[in-house]
Amino acid sequence: MAERRPSSLWGLLIGVALLAAAHPAIADDDPWPAEAYNPAPAEGDVVLPMPCGGAMAFRRVALPSTGVLDDVRVQFGDAQPELGFFSDRRYDVIAGAFGDPAVPGTRYFLIGKYEVTRAQWAALSGDACPDPGMRQRVPQTEISWFDVVSFANRYSQWLLAHARDALPAESGTPGFLRLPTEDEWEYAARGGMTVSSENFLAARFPMPEGAADYIWYQGTGSAEGRLHPVGLLKPNPLGLYDILGNAAEMMLESFRLNRRGRLHGQAGGFIARGGDYNTPLSQIRTGMRVEMPYYAAGAATATESRQLGFRLVVAAPVVTSPEKLTEIEKAWEAMPSSGEAPSTARREDAALGTLDRLADHAGDETVRTQLRDAGRSIREALVDRNDARDRTIRLLINVGALLGNKLRVDHQRLLAVQRAIEGVARPALRQLQARRQDPQIRKAIADAIARIGEMEGQRDGLEDTVKTSRETYVDTVLSTSSDYSDEVITAQLPALKAELHARGSDALLPYVDIFVQHMRRMRDNSAADPQSLIDDLTRGGGGAHGPPGPA
Repeated sequence: MAERRPSSLWGLLIGVALLAAAHPAIADDDPWPAEAYNPAPAEGDVVLPMPCGGAMAFRRVALPSTGVLDDVRVQFGDAQPELGFFSDRRYDVIAGAFGDPAVPGTRYFLIGKYEVTRAQWAALSGDACPDPGMRQRVPQTEISWFDVVSFANRYSQWLLAHARDALPAESGTPGFLRLPTEDEWEYAARGGMTVSSENFLAARFPMPEGAADYIWYQGTGSAEGRLHPVGLLKPNPLGLYDILGNAAEMMLESFRLNRRGRLHGQAGGFIARGGDYNTPLSQIRTGMRVEMPYYAAGAATATESRQLGFRLVVAAPVVTSPEKLTEIEKAWEAMPSSGEAPSTARREDAALGTLDRLADHAGDETVRTQLRDAGRSIREALVDRNDARDRTIRLLINVGALLGNKLRVDHQRLLAVQRAIEGVARPALRQLQARRQDPQIRKAIADAIARIGEMEGQRDGLEDTVKTSRETYVDTVLSTSSDYSDEVITAQLPALKAELHARGSDALLPYVDIFVQHMRRMRDNSAADPQSLIDDLTRGGGGAHGPPGPA
């Protein structure tokens, strides 16, 4: 037996070499071509490495945030009465996992730019490395929810062992990969902060070129009954491909029915979102939810489907360090505080302190419990009120900026019409009138007079518009500055500016700053002349580069 081992080993090595030649694999140090994992590269992509030289592309999903316990109240769901028990409109809250000092006023999480492909799945399977060609660029399907959870775990462990620095970190703690919650998925699928409220609540994100350019759905004009490689169509406003159609996508949590405005208490199977290549276009809506059983009916196996795939998110633990815990504790203690006028805050804090002391010294346990419950209820009500107040403040400042911009534009149009009348139309009329003896000129004079009349009507209309814009702007400055303190207003500015930037509304940012400075001026000097506010916005006449700063 010992004499035959070299021969057997040699034959085994030859067989392995022949097998490798017949099925070439990508070595760990031989990176995939970019089109294998990111066929449509774009600014802002976050690319994480994988085994076998592979990689996976992600996109940031930013959310407004002014503090560690801040979150965003969002309306999710779909307005389809016949399916309301599945996906009726409801409000929920969502927050980002990571902060970025370079982008104040926001936190973010990462979500897969594409659905996970067969090649990416195989790269973590433990078998031979895959050939990442076009056939392996289709979404990985025919896998169970449990398989996907295991895949995310393997990928997280591989990154922590081999590319820890590539992961975003929160307070020094690196992130990890998992399936998205359905609120994370729906917020990203709708376009997040990059779209207007109207477009966010629409059945599908904006598709200017038509649905067939964005979604693989049932029909000969689209999917034609099969999966397609990721990244061939156009993305949603956040740069996510195939978020609707192609393969439906698994969510992290279990399915719950809708109970008219909130989710029902019973948790069932897992959730699938987005529709697939066999779904009619009329049924593909961002808010639609489907329950999938964890286990196949009548079989002892986990549910798998050719239409069901997934994409991953990168998130982080909530309490990432002792320092972060201290920050959370301080934010928690401050949450019920009024934040309005200091005298109001002191009165509310004093009342709550008195209630706490009464509870601590109550001799009767029932009375003690009732006092503590009352204090907790009051604090919860204050938190709800403050959340609503903060949303209102951001909306009012946004409205103030829009009004300031409108006032400047209306004023510029008025000046342009006045210049056209006095500098062009009337001098031309006087020249014509000097030649009124010429019969051919009389009609031109009549036409010129009629045209001047039209221009004067336009001027009068613009004067009324400017007057209304001025009054509305000054009223908004006065009411907002009197209703809210500078402290709570200033706290909302980073989040509002981040939202405007995400929507491509940077042109409004100077008007935000001017509106806030005008509120401070009116608050600090209630006798300040409102005309000075108007002068700030209209100074410079027809300037084309935005408003001047307040004097």
